[in-house]
Amino acid sequence: MLRMTMMGLALVFGVACGGSSTTTEDEGAGDTNAGDEVATDSAHAICVTAMSRERECQAEFLPALVALRVRLDMPAGITQRAEAEGQEALLEEARGEYVNDATDEAIEANCSQLDEMPEERTQPIIETETRCLAASDCAGFVECQIAFHEARFSGN
Repeated sequence: MLRMTMMGLALVFGVACGGSSTTTEDEGAGDTNAGDEVATDSAHAICVTAMSRERECQAEFLPALVALRVRLDMPAGITQRAEAEGQEALLEEARGEYVNDATDEAIEANCSQLDEMPEERTQPIIETETRCLAASDCAGFVECQIAFHEARFSGN
């Protein structure tokens, strides 16, 4: 499997972010809970909040994530697959994976990894995710999240 979705990203890079209830792809369009207060007392809490927002914004998030992965060829060979099969085929595969990766249970398991990380590794995540969560709509949030993931992929 591709394992292109957020769960795969978090496990590879030791990064996790936030989750609550499942939504459909179409529900991600438009404004989300950006104005709501964000719990910033722990990396775990901000992770759950950010991954929940990714799920709410999945109509925008998944295509942007697939495009990033293809552009960076991560995992290796995905660019070649996109050329052979088309990026839309990869996006459909990512959507299928995301059904499992975006459940409350998967998000909780993913974010729990942060509990074991030292503060010097979690503080930059908290700061970045807090900025991303301040976006008033999915477009701004996704743009920020993709920049965050690109920096993580690049080792920054």
